[in-house]
Amino acid sequence: MGPIPFQGIHSKNQTANPDFYNWNKVIIAYCDGGSFTGDVEYVDPATNLHFRGARIFTTVMDELLAKGLKNAKNESAKTLPKSCTSKMKPELCLFAENIQQDIKTPIFILMSAFDNVETQYTLEGSNIYECIDHGTCTTSQNNTLKEMRSDFLNALPKGTNPKHRGVFIDVVHHHTSIIRRWTPEIAIVVHNVSAPKAFADWYFDRNYTYLIDERDLPLPNLIPNVTYSS
Repeated sequence: MGPIPFQGIHSKNQTANPDFYNWNKVIIAYCDGGSFTGDVEYVDPATNLHFRGARIFTTVMDELLAKGLKNAKNESAKTLPKSCTSKMKPELCLFAENIQQDIKTPIFILMSAFDNVETQYTLEGSNIYECIDHGTCTTSQNNTLKEMRSDFLNALPKGTNPKHRGVFIDVVHHHTSIIRRWTPEIAIVVHNVSAPKAFADWYFDRNYTYLIDERDLPLPNLIPNVTYSS
C-alpha cells in the first residue's frame, strides 16, 4: 500500500473541510483482514497466512498515546463487547450489523447502498463498472443490485433515535467518499443535504440526520475514487 494523502474529511484546508480542518487526525492503513483482533503464532504452511492484527493495534495505540492521545476524551476498547459475544460466535461480532447495538458511543453511518467494493463481489461478470456507469446492466444484474441494497438497508439501525445512530446512505457507485468527495462543490447529496453538512450538523448537535436515498439502483460515480496501490 502506498502513501495515503490527507484529503476530504482529513484535509487541513479550511475551505474544503470547514468543520474538521483543524482537528488532530490519524490515518491507519488497514490490510489486517481481521479488524486488528488476530494474535496467533501459527503460520499456515500452505499460504503463509498469519493474522496478528492485535499487535498492529497495540503498537499503533502505544505510539499515539505517547503523542498525546492519552489526553483525549474518548477511549478505545481492546476487545469485542461481551454483550455481543455472549449471544453469538465472536467472529460474527466483527460485522457492524451485529455489534452496533452493543456500542454505547453515538455512531454516524455514512455509506453508499452500492459500495463499489461490494458490487465487485456481489455481481458476477467483469463489466460491473461499465454496466452501472452506462446503464446497461441486465435485468438479472439489476435485480441482484436491488437485493443487495435491500439487505444493506435491513442491517441498518432503525431511525427512531438519530441522535444516537445517524445515517446518510446515498446510491452513488463509490467507495471512500469521505476522502474524495468531501468538498462542498463535489459532495454527494441526499434530499438536498450534502454528506459533509449532514455529518457536521449531527456531530455538533445542530441537526440529527437519518437520510436514505430511496432510489433502488446505483448512479454512476462521476468523480474518480481514491486508488490505493498494492
